[in-house]
Amino acid sequence: MILRYYFVIFIDILTNLCDYMNNLNFNPNKNVKSMDYIFFYLRPYTLLWRVKHALLPNSRDVKASLKRNIEKEGNIYKFNFMNENIRIYSKENANGFIDETFINEQYKAMSVKEKAVLDIGAAIGDTAIYFSIKGAKFVEAYEPEEILIDGARKNLGLNNITNVTLFAQCASSKTIDEFAVKYKDESKVLKIDCEGGEYEMILKIIQ
Repeated sequence: MILRYYFVIFIDILTNLCDYMNNLNFNPNKNVKSMDYIFFYLRPYTLLWRVKHALLPNSRDVKASLKRNIEKEGNIYKFNFMNENIRIYSKENANGFIDETFINEQYKAMSVKEKAVLDIGAAIGDTAIYFSIKGAKFVEAYEPEEILIDGARKNLGLNNITNVTLFAQCASSKTIDEFAVKYKDESKVLKIDCEGGEYEMILKIIQ
């Protein structure tokens, strides 16, 4: 028990370090004068966050409670999140999306309230819905997989989400630059989860 909590403290220090590094301001290139605020939510941070919260007993209790309250009718999963009745449609098993986004809340550390969010790798729209519920001002979500983007469209409709714009295409470093210019007067947040492609994308931005 004691060793576990010492380990949690160690993970907490590492996640706080990631917070500091992720919140640094920078200019992506000479053509974009200011990015104001961009949070790069990278896989190492996600991993540390999951390890930390998996070790905390109260975290496990909350997760178990949420899972018990998930109902499934046909291809639609129903549950409550932040006093909102959420509906997630998926032809395939959606438990993974629900667990990561709404139960584990792997994006909880991202402050999106009243900010413009660029969601690259939107999948079935679960993260875009999450950001909207968390108070995002605008969300632009990119997903190239046809079966996933179809699910995203249905899920935005099921949950009456009106501040999310979906793009059925791949994103690139150019997408990020254009987003930064479009919302130059807004605080911005960037979430990338595109099967390893995020690293190359970010490297192109900072070169």
